Amino acid sequence: MTLTIYSCRLSVSFFTIFVQCAAVDALKHFIPTYLVSSGEKIANDIISKYLALLDDPNVAARRGAALALGILPYKFLILKWMPVMNKLCSSCTLEVMELSIDISVLKREGIIC
Repeated sequence: MTLTIYSCRLSVSFFTIFVQCAAVDALKHFIPTYLVSSGEKIANDIISKYLALLDDPNVAARRGAALALGILPYKFLILKWMPVMNKLCSSCTLEVMELSIDISVLKREGIIC
């Protein structure tokens, strides 16, 4: 099977952590070997792709993007380190959801007394 950056990107968004870790491990070797010397545009494209995935509604895609950002080489990260750090920090904040619970419904359903 031929390893491509596209297949690694798809696998990073996969829902199983084992597939994500395998994809990230492949990226760890693929990017320094083939893409570090390709210039800033490729580095910015890759970083932008994973930063965008941090806003994905799919939890697995967000987890995979964070894993992928964590293995990027220094030469890539130095270009956009501040947006990467800000985005990682903001994606770690917990969202508090208000739950509107109707007590009468819970009592009627026998969930509470």
